[in-house]
Amino acid sequence: YVTGLSELMLTDQKLLEGLCPIRKGRTPSELTPFEKKMYELDSAVISLLDGRYIFAPDMNTDTAVMEFVRLQLLEKGVHVPVACLSEKVGGSGDPSIVTAEGVYYSMLGAAQSVWKNDRLRNRTIAIEGIGKVGYRIIERILEDGHHIKMLHLADSSEAALDRVRELLLRNSKVEGTHFVLHKITSSSD
Repeated sequence: YVTGLSELMLTDQKLLEGLCPIRKGRTPSELTPFEKKMYELDSAVISLLDGRYIFAPDMNTDTAVMEFVRLQLLEKGVHVPVACLSEKVGGSGDPSIVTAEGVYYSMLGAAQSVWKNDRLRNRTIAIEGIGKVGYRIIERILEDGHHIKMLHLADSSEAALDRVRELLLRNSKVEGTHFVLHKITSSSD
């Protein structure tokens, strides 16, 4: 039901960002009242599954959410695995960094397999979703100096598009010449 709620709310990204303001390093006490209520409901459902479910991050979650759910479960006396807790409490931290690295190296591996060269030079790259993972992939492309032909970047969040635009402009990329941003307005786009 949480995924369904998230999909419903994605139609109004500003609403979602206001209700779930993800920022690096926040703690469980900094969750919004909406998030607390939503994840209290999650922990109630998870506790009914009697250890047959591992709670892990997904869209619009962070390590603060993971810690909050873990604390809710422990208060209920339920001991089930909760993945990607913050490093402060001995967890592995935000998985998006590792996910982005895996996707980036998969792109290089695919280039090597198809073009016999692991460089993305003079290639057109499209990335749909420029949240934590997509943004980091773009950073890696820029860091490694691939001199790509064109980036097509799509997201439903105007804030995400603005953030990536700033990154690309700081790296001397020209909108329309080096990159195009696409605003996703519905699930059928």
